[in-house]
Amino acid sequence: MQQAFAGQYKRKYPRRVFYGSVGILIHGHYFVSECTTLSEGGLSFLHETPLAPEACLVLTFKIPDNAMLSVRGEIKNSRKNKTPGGKSLIFGIQFLPLPIGEKRRIRAYVSARSEDEPIL
Repeated sequence: MQQAFAGQYKRKYPRRVFYGSVGILIHGHYFVSECTTLSEGGLSFLHETPLAPEACLVLTFKIPDNAMLSVRGEIKNSRKNKTPGGKSLIFGIQFLPLPIGEKRRIRAYVSARSEDEPIL
């Protein structure tokens, strides 16, 4: 969700670049893909084939503090990847309600962004 704010967009949750593997279970099929961003509210990942909008899925990933997280989410959007030679689609996932411990771990990782990392 974005809100217009003095000519800029302000997201509900800040995002951080996050390149790591994410296991995805959707409609009884499991695959591993590459995550691109992470926030307290969701994540984005790359995938080659279209997935159903608003489909529910289970995501499993490890953040740098060695915490393995398994969360439920819903596909909110998809767009073409503009990176040459990359996987063709980027999917935006919104997490379904998270346990407070998992939400805190993600928040701590995102807020630990270094000064030279861009704000997304």
